[in-house]
This record gives sequence, structure tokens and C-alpha cells, in this order.
Amino acid sequence: MEYLDSAYPDTPRVFSSDSATKAQQLAFEKWFVGEVFVPVVRLLFPGVPAILDDPGAQYFRLTREKWFGSPLNEWTPVGSDERAEVWKTIKSGLEKLGAAYKKRENSASVWLIGDHPTYGDFVVLSFLIFVKRTIRENEWEELLGWHAAFWRKLWDASLPYQHVDS
Repeated sequence: MEYLDSAYPDTPRVFSSDSATKAQQLAFEKWFVGEVFVPVVRLLFPGVPAILDDPGAQYFRLTREKWFGSPLNEWTPVGSDERAEVWKTIKSGLEKLGAAYKKRENSASVWLIGDHPTYGDFVVLSFLIFVKRTIRENEWEELLGWHAAFWRKLWDASLPYQHVDS
């Protein structure tokens, strides 16, 4: 992200020039990975092979099944109690995350800091993109409606930043 700030100096900063704010965002990332991402990999990882090419899908499937000791398709099948439990974990993690967003300085903005996305927002948006790509469409729509539809507002605000130049 620091590279982006230096390579594109005329765009909004991903990291603040304030070292304390940068440290807070890096601490936020560490908290996010432990509290939100890691607890739900059993729901997300089974959907990964579908978004990879054949060699990548085969490698991903084989390595994760070896690491975790069971086939990906048995982890959280649709309709299973385990899937429902992990789904509750995602909702709980996003509720904690939503509390952080509610404490932002600029309540007119959806971003954590200021009026444009910064590093912490990109951490969250990367997760949301991963979730969207690996779960069922009806589950994605349900998630967007959680917490007074805050996640839909954040998602919609992020759309201009999801464009990839080819």
C-alpha cells in the first residue's frame, strides 16, 4: 500500500502520513484477521476452487485438505449445522467490525478514517470480495443487509475502487 501512495501521489493516501494512524491501521489488520477472517475459513475455503483455474484449484484443494485433514466439500455443506454455526460467526465478527466503523470521526462517510478509503478499509473490502466470490448469492445478499444494511452501504461505496485497469 505504501507503494501505491508513492507511485500515485495525486490520489488519496492509503496510509496517513501520521505514524500513529499507520500503526493503528496495522493493528486493526491484525485484529481483523484473528477476529473476523480466521474463524470463518471453513465456510469460505470450499468455494475457492471454483474461482481458480484447474491447476490452481487442484493445488488449493489438495493442500487445504492435507492441512485440515478432510475434503473441502465436507467442511460446511449447504444446510448443515456447521455451516449455520460458521455463518453466525461471520455475523458476530462483522458486528464487532461494525462497532469500529460506528466510532469513526466522520459519520457522514462510510470509511474508517476520513472521506476516502484507507488501509483498514481495504483490508475489510478484500475480505468482503473474498466472501462474495466464495459463498452462495442468497447468503451474500443476506450479509449485505446485516447491521442496518451497513455492509451494503460500504460495498456500494467501494465499487469505484474495485475497477481494475487492464
